[in-house]
Parts: sequence; structure tokens; C-alpha cells
Amino acid sequence: HRDLHSFPTRRSSDLLSIFNFYVRRALRIWPAFYVMLATVVLLGVTKQIPLTKGEVVSAGLFFWNYYPHGTTWFLGHTWSLAVEEQFYLIWPLVLKLLGVSRAIWFAIGVIAVEPMIRVANYFLVPSMRGHISIMGHTRADSLMIGALVALLYGNRRFQSLIERLFAWNLPLAGAVWIFFLSPILETK
Repeated sequence: HRDLHSFPTRRSSDLLSIFNFYVRRALRIWPAFYVMLATVVLLGVTKQIPLTKGEVVSAGLFFWNYYPHGTTWFLGHTWSLAVEEQFYLIWPLVLKLLGVSRAIWFAIGVIAVEPMIRVANYFLVPSMRGHISIMGHTRADSLMIGALVALLYGNRRFQSLIERLFAWNLPLAGAVWIFFLSPILETK
């Protein structure tokens, strides 16, 4: 019988494992990304596409999602990789510092306060309103849902809850909402 407080500490929370995680992550993503970025830079330098130095730097350093001046289609998609890299930079350290049990509550807290963070960002930083859907700190709840599920995976209470939700045909209800009710509500 395992509950939220009896999760074993995983090897991945060791400092050496965190370092190894970062190395594996960099080797998996960076080579292909920087080949793509170099290709885009070459196209920009030869004036084949519009490109600014700020766009290249913000994409190359994985903060396109916070760069308010980025407009080029050729690098615009890097916002999602920026969010992902920011998450992978922070989450392993949070997990190491807090441990699994407290990280579960941390994730729940982030999920709970994130809507308020988006509203606060909307009013306090009006110049970044168009970036609310892509900034790491305003979409952390979506990442924390995945992190929370990963932390709870294998927990008997969590598994039981999931089984009960699926017994209610939750996937069918979600599909009805997504494909039928939501489009109707969006039409004016």
C-alpha cells in the first residue's frame, strides 16, 4: 500500500543523474535545433528571408516565448521548444530540492494558482498580452499536470481515481465536449 508520502526517492533526483539528464537532453535536442537555426541564419544573412539579430538570439537561447519583437515565421515555432527547455531546466531541480512528496504538492499549487497568474500578467504587463499563451510562467499548469501524473503514476489511490473517472465514460464526455459542444459555444 503506497500513498502520497511513501513514494521512493528516485535515482533521477540525484545530482549526478540530474547532470546526466541535462547532458542527454542537450544531445537529443540541440544538434538538430542548431542545424535548423544555422540554416535559418544563413537564409537571413543572404536576404532570402527577413530575420533580426534579436530573433536569432532569443531562439538560440530558448527564450523566444518572452521576446516581444519576434515576428518571423521561420523561428516563431521555437516558442514551444523554449517552454519545454525552460521546464526541463527548472523541474529536475525542483524535484531534487523538494523531494517527490513535496513536489506533488508544489505541482498541485502551480495548477491551482496558474489562472490567477495569467490574469495578473494580463493586467500588469499589457505589452505581453499577446504572449500569455506561450510564456513559461503563464502556461506552467499544463506542464505541471503532466509532471503530477508522472509523480502519481503507480499510486493506488490515484489509479483508483483514474479507473473511476474512466468508468464514467470521461473520454466520451471529453470527445462530445471537444467536437460538439465547444464549437457550438464559440459561434456567435
